Amino acid sequence: MSLRVREILDGLKGTGRKPLLKLIPKPTLPADTKGLFPNAIMSTLPHDQKYSIVGLITESLVLSNEPLTANEVILELIKLGINPNSVQEAKIKKSKTTQDYINKILKTREELQRSLREFNGLPDGTPHTIIQGEELTHECVQGHPDGICAKSVIEVKTTSKLDDDINYYMLQLCSYVALSKGRFTQAILVLPLQQSVIALDMRLWTKRKHFRDLLVEKAQKLIETRPKLDPQILIVTGK
Repeated sequence: MSLRVREILDGLKGTGRKPLLKLIPKPTLPADTKGLFPNAIMSTLPHDQKYSIVGLITESLVLSNEPLTANEVILELIKLGINPNSVQEAKIKKSKTTQDYINKILKTREELQRSLREFNGLPDGTPHTIIQGEELTHECVQGHPDGICAKSVIEVKTTSKLDDDINYYMLQLCSYVALSKGRFTQAILVLPLQQSVIALDMRLWTKRKHFRDLLVEKAQKLIETRPKLDPQILIVTGK
């Protein structure tokens, strides 16, 4: 049995994350850690899912190299099973919050591509493709970063409360670096609502192995505490 990085981090209650936090670098945050969500888009989403859905849309748009307009935003909604009616579509296209959102994504794309070029020695010109869907594994831990490109691992976070969330984000990102066993030497936290990219040179991170070993240890403890299904139930249900 193995656990995903987010399952492990979410399973560490109270002070459970503190030993891991002591082993990771501290990033410099952007001057403005707040961020405004696109109201016209948010109003079309189910209330209990609106933040997670807009996060998925933002991730897809930031990591893409395709041209970006309000129509592309609507297409992303449709891909996720959200079908705005004609009134909602018109509101999305007309709203200043939508254009502001698009402008932030475009600026963030530029910053991300610049960071990838500078660190990896990639040529200027055509935007560099970011690969999605990669899985990283080590013993009982699985990691699924948002994107990778050359020696860089990328995580996109759509948040309006970065001050509160930064520790969790850094633990997640550092976990991917640790699981890669030296494959990734740059960690990039992409913050579209802040129009910012935090890029860290992880060649300077000397506690990588210690962090990975501790992450595995915590994963093993969580696995051991999970309730085990009765074998008779497995026979009856056929599962």
